[in-house]
Amino acid sequence: MPLMVGIAGPSGAGKSTFARLLAEALGADAAVIPLDAFYRDRADMDAERRAALNFDHPDAIDWSRFFENFMSLQSGATVEIPVYDFATHSRTPETIPIAPVPVVIVEGLHVLWQPALRSLLDFKVYIEAPQTLCLKRRLERDTTERGRAAAEVVRQFKTQTAPLAMEFVVPSKAEAEHVISGDADFAAEAAALSERLR
Repeated sequence: MPLMVGIAGPSGAGKSTFARLLAEALGADAAVIPLDAFYRDRADMDAERRAALNFDHPDAIDWSRFFENFMSLQSGATVEIPVYDFATHSRTPETIPIAPVPVVIVEGLHVLWQPALRSLLDFKVYIEAPQTLCLKRRLERDTTERGRAAAEVVRQFKTQTAPLAMEFVVPSKAEAEHVISGDADFAAEAAALSERLR
């Protein structure tokens, strides 16, 4: 069975970047599953209603689809990970195949919050960062990569992202075996952790 590594932390802390660097440090031995890929498919809603959804709540995740993929990969099967389009708030028809590897890295807001997922993880990482840094990174990402207006990004962060992080994400730090600062040298941290995981 593969080694299952979970990476959690607030939005903008650097989870995706760290997960990618950790996978690169491990080479062909690792694959990353982003929890964001499993946002519920809301294609039945119009664009305005989709944009108003709260994506920072655990209920936004299609946990059934996630666990189906996660358990299949854990048992040695190749899985098809969904692709989520953040600009349109909908799932695309494409999928990304992930073949069995020695190390599976799953990263996302609620990775350490979800009890069933947490129980399946062999190693748990939490990335902590102040809200000022998280908002700065959210603004950069959402305005350049996801076509969102800066004012809307700030509004969403203040009314949804930050409060729900305090409710669901930040308390999950207590479940981590390894805590990393969001402004740390991620490449160096990933290299060091990869040695621990080999």
